[in-house]
Amino acid sequence: MSETVADQDSASTEDDGPRDLSDVLDRVEAAADDHADEEQTVTLGEVVDRIGSRAHGPLLLVPAAIALFPLTGSIPGASVVTGTWIILVAVQTVFSAKSIWLPGFLANRGLSAKKVKKVTTSVRPWVTWVENVVSARLTWLTGAWGTRVVAVVCIGLAVTMYPLALLPGAVAAPSAAICLLAVGITAGDGLILLVGLGGSLAAALGTWVLLT
Repeated sequence: MSETVADQDSASTEDDGPRDLSDVLDRVEAAADDHADEEQTVTLGEVVDRIGSRAHGPLLLVPAAIALFPLTGSIPGASVVTGTWIILVAVQTVFSAKSIWLPGFLANRGLSAKKVKKVTTSVRPWVTWVENVVSARLTWLTGAWGTRVVAVVCIGLAVTMYPLALLPGAVAAPSAAICLLAVGITAGDGLILLVGLGGSLAAALGTWVLLT
């Protein structure tokens, strides 16, 4: 697999990203369905290709959800991989990159198709519940500048995931905050975004208490 997540060859085939949170989940599941053998690895690069390299919100949401979900977040090294993924996406978002690039060492990491399907099946009821809660509110907060602010906050939260990886379950707080921020951007819900900013502050304070 190439070390970069390339743009589509033709503008007519470009995908602006998932329509909603269920679509994000469908695309991740579709990446697993591409593998006939459930033991084959679904790489992060394949997931990015499926979601769409222009969809900054969902590309922040997926790694944060992986770190938060016990089945995947408990895998040794998962917090480091997801934290690095978040930082790379967030930095490129700050600089308004038109498409997201992942280096080969990260793009080629992944999980078995069987495990990916297990995760998507487990979280689908939660996604349905979240979709019933979010709506287009305070959308001016979720525009270009709001997205950059979220990206900066996500960078700070993701950095804390490295030392917190040494403490069982400690990455749940920054991961949950990033999930809220990413959901706000993805769904265009400024209220959820504000809740996520509050959660980010709480996660930062909790990290300071744990590490001092």
